[in-house]
Amino acid sequence: FLLDKFGCVLPDAKNNNKYFMIYRNYDDTDSGGQIFLLRYSTIEFDTQHKLGIVKEKDKSILNKLFHVNHFDVIKHANVYDYWILTYNYASDTAITFLFKDGSFIGPNYQFFRIPVGRYNWASSSCSSPDGTINVRFDARAGLSVMNFDRNTGLLSNLKYYPFWTQFS
Repeated sequence: FLLDKFGCVLPDAKNNNKYFMIYRNYDDTDSGGQIFLLRYSTIEFDTQHKLGIVKEKDKSILNKLFHVNHFDVIKHANVYDYWILTYNYASDTAITFLFKDGSFIGPNYQFFRIPVGRYNWASSSCSSPDGTINVRFDARAGLSVMNFDRNTGLLSNLKYYPFWTQFS
């Protein structure tokens, strides 16, 4: 298990001894490129397995291949659940999952006009510490800044700054 695939570990709200490790995995395409998959494994701890034991391995969060090279984990407004936010890069699609009670609910797709280029393979995103702002950076298109609703998992108020924008 390489660290470049690693994402995060989320606790199971119903079981203090169970954790979900969420990560990226790669799959080669017929054209020679790679598709990034979001997957998870579960780890449980008990008196016999103080370092943990893997109970489920390489489970798919999304049963569809899509181009994703990053994801953000944002605490839900209720402080118990989590949102997983990712983008299908080189497109105008955001994908969210709600992690609630040890289950992944989704995917939820949101389409909006983020200008993207055909080869925006170097896109990335990050969220503010409180999870209310999400920023997406595309290597060729520019910077997109959006509000993120931690109750609904929806993005809004897109502000787009192409590379030729001057800030004052």
